Amino acid sequence: MLRGEPHFDVVAEAADGEDTLSAVRQYEPDIVLLDVAMPKLDGIEVTKRIRDDFPNTRVLAVTAIEAEEYVRAALGAGASGYLPKSAQPADLIEAIRAVANGARYVHPRVAHALLTFLRPHANRAMPDLSFREAEVFRLIALGYTNKEIATRLDVSVKTIDTYKNRAAEKLGMKSRADIVRLALERGWLSESAFIGDLTKTLATVSMRNPGRVSVKNTTSSLLPRSAANGSKKA
Repeated sequence: MLRGEPHFDVVAEAADGEDTLSAVRQYEPDIVLLDVAMPKLDGIEVTKRIRDDFPNTRVLAVTAIEAEEYVRAALGAGASGYLPKSAQPADLIEAIRAVANGARYVHPRVAHALLTFLRPHANRAMPDLSFREAEVFRLIALGYTNKEIATRLDVSVKTIDTYKNRAAEKLGMKSRADIVRLALERGWLSESAFIGDLTKTLATVSMRNPGRVSVKNTTSSLLPRSAANGSKKA
């Protein structure tokens, strides 16, 4: 289906988790579409490795499994979206575009899983975070690495570590999944909501234009770097 889309290029397909990682190493696509249930290496583990080794590549889980524990596991591993295979083709295109633009996408059919994903932070009183600490947490939730955040904010990686550790200590957080839950709970994945939530400062946060899209899976698929005219490769 994606091969007929003018704004996407499918650069590779893979039959299992190990082949998916090999394809990502070769093509470094913008987006990987993968199933959470794959032979040899499951999609959750593949997602973790992609996020660790290829931070500029985003993962969209497209799977027949709608159980909330898999949705939570995929998001906690660093997936930028979760879409049931039973969804309409238009939903897939919407999900890819959302992920390509730095947003997270969770299909309404599995959105109930977010309730339990968010529950650990429900009604949590928000301690005093500095704008920079909150900004670092927001960028972490959006999938950026410490090095990428340091480049965006024009500071050292050590400084980003300091902001992250200080904020994590204030909030009692120990993992990326905790940070993602907080960002979802407070609406920080939307730039306008983030600014509105931190009204004590007039600073603004610009969204990254990822400029690349790729990967589909038979089990997985890969979408490549966008061309100068804004088209995406899937």
